[in-house]
Amino acid sequence: MADFANRCMQCMKKLDNGETVCSQCGFSVSAVQTGPYLPLGTVIKGRYISGKLIKRTIDSAVYIGFDNLNSKVIEIREFFPLPICERGEDKLTLTPKEEYRVVYEEYLQSFTQLWRNLMRFRGLPALFDVTDIVSCYATAYAVTDHNDGTTFRKVLENTDIANNPFTLKRVKELIVPMLSTVESLHTANIVHRGISPETLILTADGSLKIVGFAIPQVRTTKNDIMCSVYDGYSPIEQYGFNWQQGAWTDIYSIGALIYKLLTGRDLPPAPMRMNNGEIRFTDDEKRRIPESVRNLTVGCLALMPQERVKSIAEIRDVFVPFSAKTSSVTRIASPVTYSQPGVRVRTSERKIPETKRTAPEIVKPKQAIPQTKTAQPKAVTISESRKLEELEKAEKLRLEQEKRLREEDEKKRKEAEERRIRLQQEAEKQKQLKAQRKQEKLENSKLAAAEKKLKENISGANTQIKKRLRAEREKPRNPVVLGITTAVAVALAGVLTLMILYGTVLYKLFDAPVLDNALSSFAFLPVNSSRNDDNDVTYVRVPDFSNLTKEYIDSNTAYARKYNISYEYDYCDTVKKGYVFKQSMAPDENVPMGTAITVYISKGIEMITMVDVKKMTIEEATEKLTQIGFAVNTVEVYNNGFKRTGTVCEYSLEAGESYPKGTEVTVKYWGKPLATTGPTDNDATTGGNTTAQNKEPGSSYRWGLFSLLDRIFGN
Repeated sequence: MADFANRCMQCMKKLDNGETVCSQCGFSVSAVQTGPYLPLGTVIKGRYISGKLIKRTIDSAVYIGFDNLNSKVIEIREFFPLPICERGEDKLTLTPKEEYRVVYEEYLQSFTQLWRNLMRFRGLPALFDVTDIVSCYATAYAVTDHNDGTTFRKVLENTDIANNPFTLKRVKELIVPMLSTVESLHTANIVHRGISPETLILTADGSLKIVGFAIPQVRTTKNDIMCSVYDGYSPIEQYGFNWQQGAWTDIYSIGALIYKLLTGRDLPPAPMRMNNGEIRFTDDEKRRIPESVRNLTVGCLALMPQERVKSIAEIRDVFVPFSAKTSSVTRIASPVTYSQPGVRVRTSERKIPETKRTAPEIVKPKQAIPQTKTAQPKAVTISESRKLEELEKAEKLRLEQEKRLREEDEKKRKEAEERRIRLQQEAEKQKQLKAQRKQEKLENSKLAAAEKKLKENISGANTQIKKRLRAEREKPRNPVVLGITTAVAVALAGVLTLMILYGTVLYKLFDAPVLDNALSSFAFLPVNSSRNDDNDVTYVRVPDFSNLTKEYIDSNTAYARKYNISYEYDYCDTVKKGYVFKQSMAPDENVPMGTAITVYISKGIEMITMVDVKKMTIEEATEKLTQIGFAVNTVEVYNNGFKRTGTVCEYSLEAGESYPKGTEVTVKYWGKPLATTGPTDNDATTGGNTTAQNKEPGSSYRWGLFSLLDRIFGN
């Protein structure tokens, strides 16, 4: 078995002894995987090694990996639905969250079944082969061929498709080979549910391959735990509507892809097409795109599932007649079965066609026949199939030998190229190191010169300052300057005296927050507090916080020193949002220092949303509206007998709009009918109060029937 203990965790190249950075991709061997994903170098079932995380999908984490048995680079898809599980303390085992244990087991089973089904479809032209499914660390892993292509989304982003859409021939070359793969999956009841440029890979040979398979449970917005839909490519049944998903779901996605390639435009999300779902083409597009293709696109993109194109075959039948080579791989492939693990057995539909070569039977020459009856050997014949098997076996051995020689030559070439690049890099590093040392020496010399010059400048400046100070001391005093200085000193002394007086005496008479803040650091001053000599408790006066903001109160350090202030928020109709409208302690009340005071800050006027109460009973509507904060005024409306008694028919506010709490809403409801018989032509003038004696014969019967129908089917 190959040794994979010393490999680059980003490209899986074999590292040389002592190599700390991969020469192929530049990845460091000291790098670590960011949690909560598998640590770099994790071995799965003793055969696969997982490396760097490639991408994260809605239900999986995909890592680059290495197959130790077959010595090839692979991709490992770990079932890891992050919202419902987490990595254990060993950084390997997945543990479902307590409330999602049943959901996790259901999703895990669905994941395993999906990838086991895909494993049966090896060899389909538009799929990367699934080679193995393993279970460990309380989850499952799907092993697939390595995907080194580019997502079709990036290809379209780098193409001016809006001004230069794809030609019909190019669309056919991309779409038709993919159709056979999708049709084969549909025959086994496998629906992708997410075909879009994001889940298509453009390979080096210019063909599309399908990726991005996910468990069915996450392909609908009904799933409030996690969901993955592609706006513009996902049909209406994936947005929570009560329609089943099936092959028609993928047909909508393929139709959206064809529309994008031919017109350069994206479709709006399916729910936005409910009001206007018509597919339009410009005049230029009508000239460029055949009518049959336009009709097909419209049929695939029908909003209702039952109105869409029925099968992939209908799409292929429209595209195949146009001029473009049709690949031989467009035939429908059937699933393969397995007699042994890892051994592929083809079914009759995928059987390799028999060769038309014929080989003559080789007959050994007969021996001389003795006269006795016991010595008559039969002719030995080598059949045609045996001959062909021997020829194929010899050819296979020759091809394997050539392949092995090519691989050895390629390996030697790569090793030589790597040595050359490594030596070149080392020479470049030495050159850079020499240049760096030279630059450092030059900078050190410049720094020494600058330091010397700075010292000289400082010394000269000190000398000048000393001279000026000496000259100032020797100058005669200026009376004006002396007067200004004296005035400033007197003012400062007055301010200091005022602060001391406020801190010791005047604080009892009034509050001055500015002086409180200025004197807050002098602990020996009472500053707006009084002391009770009996119990040695300091009392302070509660200020009025009305119409102050939280920011202003927090900025006043005196408040924080005197009181323990807490804040609560509530709706208030009279005070502007963000200002104090109530406090737990009354203003001017004397309380011990440090007393807790709750300050209530206005959240403004409370707004409530009007709900639709039509067709509710008046009692239900009244209870509903009163409960959410409306003042309800009910009005009974005349009922001609065709309306359901006691149900709401109209209300004064608009549903969905917001109104201040306590707003009055008038609710009108149908009253009881005034007569048991149906109205006649005369009711228009009499107000519907005609008695039964004035009705024509049979009118009572008809009126009862109308009333019964109305009670059955509503308004």
